[in-house]
Amino acid sequence: TWYQGFLASYTTYASAGQYIGFTLYAANATLIQLAIMTVITNLRYLLMGFALNQRTPAGTPLWKRALIGIGIILPFRRSLIGLYVSDSLAVMTAETRMFYMMIPYVLLAWMEVGSGIVRGLAKPFASTAVTLTGSCILRVLWIAFIFPAFRTLPSIYLSYPVSWGLTALIHFIVAETARRRLIRSEESGITANPV
Repeated sequence: TWYQGFLASYTTYASAGQYIGFTLYAANATLIQLAIMTVITNLRYLLMGFALNQRTPAGTPLWKRALIGIGIILPFRRSLIGLYVSDSLAVMTAETRMFYMMIPYVLLAWMEVGSGIVRGLAKPFASTAVTLTGSCILRVLWIAFIFPAFRTLPSIYLSYPVSWGLTALIHFIVAETARRRLIRSEESGITANPV
């Protein structure tokens, strides 16, 4: 149903986790098995954390490492960027990118939630088409037509939150349209095409 698709996308952000979860659920796996597979799937983040931890100076307090590890890095952006580069231009460029990409990052989450809802409404092709158009084609068009007018890094960085937001909006429009059609078909007794 449409609300199951919404809940799946809202509670499981990573698409790999959704695919594994749906596959195991269809195979009548237990909740313990689902939890174990989710942990195994997300171990990659633990490895990324280890790699980042090796680059953190030895005297960095544990609380600061924890904040970096859970994604609250904007207040510590100079410290974090300093782990990788010391050139002032590179630091400034990285800070600009973090500002334009991290603050509106929630739009990417909404894009993924919208995609999951559309998939949950049995419209995987529509979900793929909207995501491909928004994430790839829109950015190519942005580089071809918007970027030449400004020729700055922020004008490139803005293509990401703009594409995330527009793609999320289109996903929710497609989801609402599919949901209304599904309700109409259920009310009239006609079974909706699952593909």
